[in-house]
Amino acid sequence: MLLLSLFATSTSSSSVVRLSRTVGERGSGRGQFDGPRHVAALKTGGAVIVDGLNERIQVFDRHGDCVRIVEGVTTPTGVAIGGPEGDTLYWAESTRAHRVNRLQLSAKSARTAADPGVGRPAVSVRR
Repeated sequence: MLLLSLFATSTSSSSVVRLSRTVGERGSGRGQFDGPRHVAALKTGGAVIVDGLNERIQVFDRHGDCVRIVEGVTTPTGVAIGGPEGDTLYWAESTRAHRVNRLQLSAKSARTAADPGVGRPAVSVRR
């Protein structure tokens, strides 16, 4: 199982809020992981998790349910959330792909943000 811990801090007070939830188990199915690494928190309370050895990225809602899978990711090595609305997913692919990709979480397809010119494999997004 993977234990997600999200922390919120406030500079105006010394309070720290700790939210924990356990999601997933070992495997290759929806909500399962093989080599989980790199977690990015979503504004909605969910999380995006790089599932390294399954070569995909999984998106979880605030209840811990897997709501989206980005498959066909070549050696994913990092993930971040950005954009003005906090709904743009960026991930890095190294070793064989050497590129950074972006996906608007409301979109159905991904785009390459930076690519050294190597061929791009198909990336699919499932809800």
